[in-house]
Amino acid sequence: MGKMKHIFLINPAAGKGKAADLIPQILQAVKGESVDYEIHRTMNAYDAQKYVRERCERDAEPMRFYACGGDGTVNEVVNGLYGFPQAEIAVVPVGSGNDFVRNFDNREAFLDIGRQLAGSASPVDVIRYELLDPDTGEEGRGVPRTGVALNMYNMGFDAQVATKAGEIKGPVLKGSLAYFAGVGIILARMKPVTLSVRVDGQDLGEADYLLAGVANGRFSGGGFDGMPLANIRDGKMDVILVRNVTRRFFLSIVKKYHDGQHMDEPKLKGILYHYPCEEAEFIPATDMQMVIDGEPARVGGVRFRVEPGSVMLSVPV
Repeated sequence: MGKMKHIFLINPAAGKGKAADLIPQILQAVKGESVDYEIHRTMNAYDAQKYVRERCERDAEPMRFYACGGDGTVNEVVNGLYGFPQAEIAVVPVGSGNDFVRNFDNREAFLDIGRQLAGSASPVDVIRYELLDPDTGEEGRGVPRTGVALNMYNMGFDAQVATKAGEIKGPVLKGSLAYFAGVGIILARMKPVTLSVRVDGQDLGEADYLLAGVANGRFSGGGFDGMPLANIRDGKMDVILVRNVTRRFFLSIVKKYHDGQHMDEPKLKGILYHYPCEEAEFIPATDMQMVIDGEPARVGGVRFRVEPGSVMLSVPV
């Protein structure tokens, strides 16, 4: 194994230009350290993923790719390097939600380029999805037929809110503020998603769900601790299903859902279901909104499978 190459992928659109502000910090951190580094600015959607994949296919040397952006940038980099043992990912969270790094206690260290360069990598799980509906996918609605997520997939209310938050976020409404505004808008017209669900081969039948999630990490929506039992290194994914409820009932539990205190809430007995598992299938009655690491897509049936320890994640010291 040769010397590690450090490649910084800057998404100029992330966090209202905060990613571009990292360049002087990067140059300062690598100066005098004899670091073999490159900086690549992404140009458009999927550019980071395409660039990382092409580099991994071309170069066998050890590479660390720094995803400088939001959760969508992280997702692109992970999909680019997935399956290449010479590559690892580091996350520099300068997006609006930055939910993935909320899984770590030392979040401020992720913004310190010097500490990032000194980071060490260890294996983490990812969750692979596969679209089962031939009418969705690249040819149909723009989402690849298969891919992986480092953090989470959301369906139902969470997905509708995340999509709306993406539409309304701007200089004033950003991150969790945009998410809360999205909650208000979707709440006024909330509709359940009708799903048939299978978990590790067990058929759960069809039901109306307010929301559903398949999680590797704990957080979504700019800080909602919706999956407090999820762990990126436990070799499992966490499926959560919440049956349809009234607006009034939802408002009575949304604070506990935000704070990660909903799993043992007595009021949710018979409404909230949690399954740590290795594989799951979600078949919607029509099609559905699904959010992949914060990025919205419209899909039909989907199969999910955890891929334990399949990506090397570098964490700052």
